[in-house]
Amino acid sequence: MNLATLNEYFSKFSTIFGYLSLADYLVLVVFFLCIVLFFLLAVALRHRILLGIFMFLCSMILLVLSPYFYQITMENYLKKVEMKLSYNGKLNFDPSYYVEGKIKNIGLLKTKGCIISVDFLPKNLSPIKQLKYTLKPFYTHKEVYKTPLNKGEELEFKIIIDNFKQQEEYMLKTRGMCY
Repeated sequence: MNLATLNEYFSKFSTIFGYLSLADYLVLVVFFLCIVLFFLLAVALRHRILLGIFMFLCSMILLVLSPYFYQITMENYLKKVEMKLSYNGKLNFDPSYYVEGKIKNIGLLKTKGCIISVDFLPKNLSPIKQLKYTLKPFYTHKEVYKTPLNKGEELEFKIIIDNFKQQEEYMLKTRGMCY
């Protein structure tokens, strides 16, 4: 591994870590400590085979499920947001798409900023193709707003997505997340 490759890895991680706050780190550390605790209990209880195996399985299950628990904890409690859209669709006389709305911080923590993502999903598809495009949209547009929001504060946003020269009609699925 040369220095350029190592530098590339660090630059990728530094962009990810820029979106994490102290609460994110604390939740991740708590999950990590629970995994280590269950694993050490499994090692300490190795003479009681059933209890040791149970503790080891608990640590492995927690290891697999911890990203989901982290996401649920952050989105539903600590960094919960409420989004109200006033317009979400294609403009009448222009091929551009327009999204306008408000995002409100109703979580327990102050946030550093918000990310609004707009997914383009083709209209009039079969249910299987709708599921496919829900998992991997035709196009995703993201806007990052670095405006801090205290608990209860709102942020108004307007997004214009230009130069979209496709003949097909699209549904817009707009989501918001604060970090």
